[in-house]
Amino acid sequence: MKKIIIILLIPLVILAGVIGINYTYNQIVSTDYSETDPTDQQMFQEIAEIYQTFKTSSDALWTSDYRLDQLPLVLIRTAKYNDFFCQYAYLINIPGAENIIGAKAMTLPEELDLPPVYRINNITLGFSSTWLPDNFGTLSMNNTEAFYYKYSPEMMTNPQTNLAFKEFMIHESFHVYRQAAWTYDQRPDNNSFTENYPYIGEQYALFGLEFSLLDQALASNDPKQIKNIMQDWLVVRNSRYQQWPQLIGETNTEAIEGTAQYTEIRYAYLTGGSDQAVAALNQANAPTFQAAFTAMAEGNQPEYLERSIYYETGSALGVIMDKLILDWKPQIEDSAVNPGKTQYEIIKSYYNLPETFEQAQALEKIKNDNNYQALLEKGNKLAELLAIE
Repeated sequence: MKKIIIILLIPLVILAGVIGINYTYNQIVSTDYSETDPTDQQMFQEIAEIYQTFKTSSDALWTSDYRLDQLPLVLIRTAKYNDFFCQYAYLINIPGAENIIGAKAMTLPEELDLPPVYRINNITLGFSSTWLPDNFGTLSMNNTEAFYYKYSPEMMTNPQTNLAFKEFMIHESFHVYRQAAWTYDQRPDNNSFTENYPYIGEQYALFGLEFSLLDQALASNDPKQIKNIMQDWLVVRNSRYQQWPQLIGETNTEAIEGTAQYTEIRYAYLTGGSDQAVAALNQANAPTFQAAFTAMAEGNQPEYLERSIYYETGSALGVIMDKLILDWKPQIEDSAVNPGKTQYEIIKSYYNLPETFEQAQALEKIKNDNNYQALLEKGNKLAELLAIE
């Protein structure tokens, strides 16, 4: 009997030892910024830049009442992207963090102007969803629901496309904190992956025509010109949905993912980057929608058109509506009680084309003005490529 008890106690003793070692290490490890490694130092610098931008320009990033710098955040250090093993974590804006067992206050440079930050070990963090092979999510920390975000050296020095520390965090935290009540992905017409997708050359050609018009609108700073361009865009989009109504679900993806990506783009613009809405397409060396369309027609990730492209079109529409000075953000805010409008619905309402509008005639003129025959050739190539997959 004594032998059985000893055998049963061994795992508990080992676990207690591991917890004790982790706790002790967290107590003796330096919490001075100057003694953290380069990855942590860069992380704190980038968090400071994010927070300063939200303090001064939250209305330009989204709206004045969306203050990411004031929301609970758990930053988890890992060895690599999507790693399941958590090394330690930093707590920011967690009420009562100073009272959490094992938490130690960080000493940070005043110029970073960050709220109090506390370091905890991986045991204190707990065996929650953070120990899954993902990079973000939510957890309860000291009775507070918080966004957690994992960071690693590669996110700082050699990130994958769209996975750089700042931009990825701004995108995913927007999903958690601003879109928690949004219901676009629950609508009956939502089709993130469209059934009976029309692998048809003409459909892709019209998509390419939309791209051409988006590029023109993004390149212009003349509101009157942009207004004319976007009416043409609406004519093309209307035509595509009239012929293939199953595609309407893509507007829900534009609403959810496009707005999250919009915050990335606005952040880049406010901090000295570009406000172009095709950043993710740079993996195909495609700085414009038309360049991306050409690259995909040549076999470079043509499957991008089936879903991922809506991140780009949705964010582009946000940038363009800013140029038109449309008060679109309150309109797209969504909930079960007060359903919002997608970017497409907002633009459709803005133009409010009359029933007498000659859409077929207008479409032919748009085709003639934008080298539609070349787009159709590329569309036919895409149809062949994607029908095979």
